[in-house]
Amino acid sequence: PKGILNTFADPLVGLSAGQRIQSANRAFYTMFGVSRDETQGVPLHELGSGAFKVAPLRTQLTELLAGSHAFQPVEVEHIFAGKNQRTLLLNARPLSLPGHSEHRVLVTFQDITARKLAEAAKDQRSEEELRRSEAFLAEGQRLSQTGSFSWRVATDEITWSEQLYRIYEFESGVPVTVELIRTRVHPEDVSLIERLKNDQARGVAKDIEWQYRLLMPDHSIKYVHAVAHANRDQDGQLEYIAAVQDVTARRLAEDAFEREAEALGGAP
Repeated sequence: PKGILNTFADPLVGLSAGQRIQSANRAFYTMFGVSRDETQGVPLHELGSGAFKVAPLRTQLTELLAGSHAFQPVEVEHIFAGKNQRTLLLNARPLSLPGHSEHRVLVTFQDITARKLAEAAKDQRSEEELRRSEAFLAEGQRLSQTGSFSWRVATDEITWSEQLYRIYEFESGVPVTVELIRTRVHPEDVSLIERLKNDQARGVAKDIEWQYRLLMPDHSIKYVHAVAHANRDQDGQLEYIAAVQDVTARRLAEDAFEREAEALGGAP
């Protein structure tokens, strides 16, 4: 009965063959700013700004009117009078009326604009927080001269941080391979990746701490200190997460201090 339909806060509309509007409640007429006479017998997709012409909605309503009972809710962006855009969630189900053999459909309209705006604001905050976190991490790595990388053993995939590219003086974004790393490691030393590979060949998977030298294109020497942690990814595959710190300045200072101490010790 119309009196019962008018007690529902959300707009409701009954559709007949051709998705034509046969009945509606007061909330429907109020939301769309139309009267019963203006909408009676009018196809739903001709209502308002044409937002209801979307294929997923029209297809599912056609199937419901043909006897289907399945319907997946559809979101539409509807522009109301005054250019006020709202996000509506439409749901529908078959409607059985006494004395009517033809299939009819009851469609509900839920205004979810506030929820969508809140979700968008939350997503934006999450993105901003992620960007701040990444920027903070990158700045921390730069200041501490520490880069990081991951190595997935099964696929041999190596991922480097920007700071590690700077330490090794490789062009940012260049795919990193063991062979490329070897071009920077001092001929007398073994890189961390090579040490991890050697352990893997012996069936060993453990955390490791390692120091080695880099021989740069200008023939200068860098000293690096690396720590690697063995981990399992979400698929259970072995992965190493490592941090590599450029300790050249500290090493040179220590060497200079030792030489000075030796000189003082040998003074008459």
